[in-house]
Amino acid sequence: MVSTSGRKLRIGHLADLHIGSSYHLGDEDAGGVNFRLRDFESACLRACDGMIAAKVDLCVIAGDIFDNPKPTPTEIAVFLRMLDRLQDYEITVVMTQGNHESPRQVGRKNAVEMFDDREFYESGRGNVLVVGRPEVVEAHGVAVACLPYPMRAHVAANDPEFAKLTIDEQNERIVELSLKTLHMLGAKAEQKKTTFGSVLVAHGAISGSKVAHTETRFFREPVIPLSELQGLPFRCQCWGHLHMPQVLSPGIAYSGSIEACDFSEGTHKHGWWLITLDENTDFDEMEFQEVETRPLVDVDLAEWGGADWRGAVENVIAMNEVAGSIVRVKYKATLDIRKTIDDGEIKRALLDAGAVKVHGPIVETIHTASERTNTVTEEDDMQTAWQQFLVLQGVDGPRATRLTEKVLKAMEVVNA
Repeated sequence: MVSTSGRKLRIGHLADLHIGSSYHLGDEDAGGVNFRLRDFESACLRACDGMIAAKVDLCVIAGDIFDNPKPTPTEIAVFLRMLDRLQDYEITVVMTQGNHESPRQVGRKNAVEMFDDREFYESGRGNVLVVGRPEVVEAHGVAVACLPYPMRAHVAANDPEFAKLTIDEQNERIVELSLKTLHMLGAKAEQKKTTFGSVLVAHGAISGSKVAHTETRFFREPVIPLSELQGLPFRCQCWGHLHMPQVLSPGIAYSGSIEACDFSEGTHKHGWWLITLDENTDFDEMEFQEVETRPLVDVDLAEWGGADWRGAVENVIAMNEVAGSIVRVKYKATLDIRKTIDDGEIKRALLDAGAVKVHGPIVETIHTASERTNTVTEEDDMQTAWQQFLVLQGVDGPRATRLTEKVLKAMEVVNA
């Protein structure tokens, strides 16, 4: 039997590096650099090493390379080291822009534009291309259609009526514009008549996507209907924006964040997609390549022992991979039980077990029936309300006295 398989093109799909994110979860190391930045760099370089091992020809990055539009020199150096790693093995990089690195003001430079190597790329001497507008470029025999995130300010600059619309109406306008642009990109890509057809690299929200807890805000963003994307002519669609890796439909995927940006992302995988296109067939392979990242462990002591908080901590240490992790502690307790719990001892025990950082405890107070009647009402004056608040929080003794003195001084300033 004669195989119809031809030449293959290997693409690495990466997105949401968020270099400069998650500093609140870490601390500065001896070198004055927050160890979370080093975590993100390690994850990015592991992804590069995976692409090198897989003999990837083309790496596409679907936006949110940096966490904000003004990365520091140290953060820029992290991405440069990543590009250097890929360039050492002549892997071409095509990237588009997400919302995080894009300035809100029209006319300002984008944080990733400094890496654009277009003049050298088009002359065959460079291998890094930044696509900051809807455009189709060619690389290794495939047409790469790029759709950056549609910033509201940029849409408003070309539409005088846009600012007068409600948020929902603006979202509808942006979705309409995005779909029109995607069809235009698809038509241009087909005109290229490339060996491996075309792929899409885009940043935005798609209907039906799974989101992390902190990404529920995306429901107020423009959301592109999945059904509209399924009819486009691209062999695969490489999306960025949502941080949970997922395949929404054959060939339409989010790679997710390369490292957990917060605890809501601590339970799912992180990595990139290895996509293989065959010259002679329509069959494309997609395989998720997981990258080792810093564990973020969310610990609820109530699940491990209730009022026996010392036993609960011992259970957590015995059952969870605390060593090398960032840990967040939560528990629920009545006011009486709270007074018996030593939060400092909980932190020390987890740090002694190898946790690199412990956050919390975050405490939810369970009020008894009598305590619930002792609540703050609108009729209470400020001092009475403050005293009630201290009772509800379980604060008494010298600490309550010191805090009350500070509050009374603040009241004097406000009322002066």
